Amino acid sequence: MLRWLKKMYNEYKAYVRTDLIMYGVWILLIILFFIYTLLAD
Repeated sequence: MLRWLKKMYNEYKAYVRTDLIMYGVWILLIILFFIYTLLAD
């Protein structure tokens, strides 16, 4: 039981980490695009 819980926890942690990385990349792209449009004007 404990081993199964540990396995689920590790998989969930990996998923959460990739999600955070994807959100970080999107936020970075939006900020860069915003700065680019400000400088382009």
